[in-house]
Amino acid sequence: MTSAGLWCCVLVICSVIVPDYTSVIPRLIEKIHDEARRFSFPKNSSHIILLQYNQSQLYVAGEQFLVSINLQTNKTNKEFELTVKEDNKENQHKTCLTALKKKGDSKLLCWIDQGIPYCKEEDREYVANGMSLKCGAHGSVMLFAETETYAAAPLYPSGQNLQFRKIRNNRMVVWMYDTWVSEPTFIQASWIKKKGDPGQDKIYTFFREKNTDKSPDADPWISRVAQVCKNDEGGSETVLQNIWSSFLKARLMCGIPSDSIYFNRLHDVFVVEADNWMESKVYGLFSSSWNSTAVCVYSVGQIEKIFQTSKFKGYDGPIPSQRPGSCVENSKLLSDDVLNLLKSHPEIEDRVFPIKSDRPLLISQKMYSKIVVDRVTGAHEKVYNVLLLATGDGKIHKITDIDDKPFIIAEIHPINEVASVLSMSLDSNAKRLFVAYSSQVVEVNLETCSSYSESCQDCVLARDPYCAWDGRTSLSATSAISGKHVIQSVEKGDIGVCFKGNRRRRDTSISPSTSSKVISITVPNSIPYFLSCPLTSYHAKYFWKHENGSNVECKRTESECLYLIRKMQSQDYGNYECISVEKDYTKTLVRYNLKESSGSPMLSCSVLMTMWAVVFVSLPISY
Repeated sequence: MTSAGLWCCVLVICSVIVPDYTSVIPRLIEKIHDEARRFSFPKNSSHIILLQYNQSQLYVAGEQFLVSINLQTNKTNKEFELTVKEDNKENQHKTCLTALKKKGDSKLLCWIDQGIPYCKEEDREYVANGMSLKCGAHGSVMLFAETETYAAAPLYPSGQNLQFRKIRNNRMVVWMYDTWVSEPTFIQASWIKKKGDPGQDKIYTFFREKNTDKSPDADPWISRVAQVCKNDEGGSETVLQNIWSSFLKARLMCGIPSDSIYFNRLHDVFVVEADNWMESKVYGLFSSSWNSTAVCVYSVGQIEKIFQTSKFKGYDGPIPSQRPGSCVENSKLLSDDVLNLLKSHPEIEDRVFPIKSDRPLLISQKMYSKIVVDRVTGAHEKVYNVLLLATGDGKIHKITDIDDKPFIIAEIHPINEVASVLSMSLDSNAKRLFVAYSSQVVEVNLETCSSYSESCQDCVLARDPYCAWDGRTSLSATSAISGKHVIQSVEKGDIGVCFKGNRRRRDTSISPSTSSKVISITVPNSIPYFLSCPLTSYHAKYFWKHENGSNVECKRTESECLYLIRKMQSQDYGNYECISVEKDYTKTLVRYNLKESSGSPMLSCSVLMTMWAVVFVSLPISY
């Protein structure tokens, strides 16, 4: 892409983001690095896999170690360790853990030892060709569906012949045709269960591959979703024997078609299953070539419809009565014309667009790297999807998908430093997220209802599905829905719900916790001074009100609203209020009374230095 084209894309993205300010700015900043539970690793690792085995046990696999964490006792035990002999240090990059999965009632651990792949289940250890990536590589996928394993991994230690296979009893039984994909990076695999008709169950794989379009403006990578039938045993003895007989792939689109802006590089996928499989949703995290990321949401029902009805790309001939890609009882009995058409034309013509086809759910200049989605039952048993996105600098954005529109509830800081998030694991039952960095894993509580406990209005404006107001405080909505009438307005953040029915309207001009507090300060004349109050919401507007009736916009830092007085004069003394306004809710956050006194000249210099330190050292938030 030319530099002019790149700037055009950046300007378009900015025009999309800026108008709807509250959709891309977190409402709260939650710094939990001091109080969050955390567990350190035996040594730093650039590759981490998390597996929550049950409610009380978390497994962490690093490059060359496996530890288990008892979440009830906080004890950590070393379960497995790979060692590299002193005389073989040059092969250290060929020795690493590559996979950790729950398989039935046991766990599966895979690793590479000097280039040879192994796996272990319980006490059984075996060579596992086609199930592990080489060390340092990304894009390994492994899925268990009943007694079968589906894996995307190289066949050889060199990394060659990377493809998606079915494995049964440690034997590869079905694999891909060599020309179907080009330099793929596999992201995720999902078992699409069709209740009542298991013979039609499918396995979806999500990946990106090399773009065959070599034009200068084309992105070198494109993103895909592919299907195979779960009961696929390969084709006949003459065509596609032991090769998928139901493989079809379609292009995943994410962008703004009207402006020719596209996010072509898929990085992560999370599938939210619904009782009706057609209503299941696929959340895809994409990036662009101009350092922006986007989340697009797809319907499994729509993906399935495209696989069943689209034309085959590059093919204009007649389609056999048994449509290629259909699930049949015995794939080895498929006719040669069906198999040959699928072999030569595995890509379908129609593209898969998001549910909201004109644009992504979310576009951000934050470089998101990972996504998980929690399904939250809020007040009155209404269900919401909450996205948990890892930023490139180690933070977590908690975002509600409200009728295909995003609302960023909070930006969570699990650690007090810049670091990459290497893995995330969601415990939806306990409403907690485990976030792994190179040296530690941090537990993030998703029900932070105490942050909104000051008033009903604060709780409602948070629009947090995890929390609701019970008349006295903000508490977990999931635990409050039985037997209690609670207040919540996730869709609109309408504080009017706080006063419906017999609820008496509270004076909303004063925050309950500060209404009776006035901070009196004696300040010498002719010195610089500043007042500060906390930012309780980044969606609110703030100003300072003086008793003489004047209102002044505050100077915002990352966490405070400041009022700077360059030189105290007689008119600067008196009462001040710091006031926030968010939607229809106005509240006083803090009150000051400045009194005049004589002071030392040395105070002027001291206060001046403090004032400018506060202003310039506190960095403003940038989005």
